[in-house]
Amino acid sequence: MTKISRIVRPRGLQEAWASLDQGGRGARLLGGGLDLAWLAPTDVETLIDLREVTEGGVRWQDGELCMGAGAT
Repeated sequence: MTKISRIVRPRGLQEAWASLDQGGRGARLLGGGLDLAWLAPTDVETLIDLREVTEGGVRWQDGELCMGAGAT
């Protein structure tokens, strides 16, 4: 069973990366929920909900298609 004790809802990519760094090995990015429901490791303590991170979108960068958190 997971032991989630903290949910973070960053408003931008910088805040999301900082939260991931701060949470260390016990932090996971959440961009949907289905994967978490089925595959949640037992060491998750901090969830970082990317729902409010809208920067990024869809763009071409250095010849590659890049999709940010706000693309879907």
